[in-house]
Amino acid sequence: MSKLQLQKEIRKNQGIIVSDGTLNPQHLLPTFYDILTNYNIQASQLKKDIETCFGSTNNNSESRPTFYNQYHNLIRLVYGSEFIHETLNSCWDFFNSIAPQNYYFGSTEGDGACIGFFKYEKEN
Repeated sequence: MSKLQLQKEIRKNQGIIVSDGTLNPQHLLPTFYDILTNYNIQASQLKKDIETCFGSTNNNSESRPTFYNQYHNLIRLVYGSEFIHETLNSCWDFFNSIAPQNYYFGSTEGDGACIGFFKYEKEN
């Protein structure tokens, strides 16, 4: 998989919700990490920054910042909140930069905790 495969999937489904119901970095960063990893997207610095937020920089599968490990309480945020929020902003910017044309990465209108790739609504 790749960035192009992700873009193809976004267009095919007319968007993708990647997280719903939370703005907690403990939940969002592993989800973003999974997207980068599952689609084999070349963003090594961003992945390293997410790993740093969780104090994990090795290949041990139980210490990687994946949603599975977060869900099963195998990882916790350990880095300072300023770095965590800078990393979240970097994720937001990166995903926006790879969103297909006419799509954006962010929250839906009216639901700030529904995050994903969404099609721009046409204005009348």
